[in-house]
Amino acid sequence: MSDLQDKPKTLLNCPTTGRVVEPIRRVNVRVGSEMVMWWRCPACQGWHLQKRKGKDTKLED
Repeated sequence: MSDLQDKPKTLLNCPTTGRVVEPIRRVNVRVGSEMVMWWRCPACQGWHLQKRKGKDTKLED
């Protein structure tokens, strides 16, 4: 199996359309003292920011 098939898919909620989607592209960036994910949405073709909750990998809108 390839590495791409072994990785679990990340599904995020588009705040514009409300659809649950797999991001086209994800970039981790620092905003102030927090790391956030900046991601490209296939539903609305926009970019969204989501910050991480606590120390786990869950994200909040």
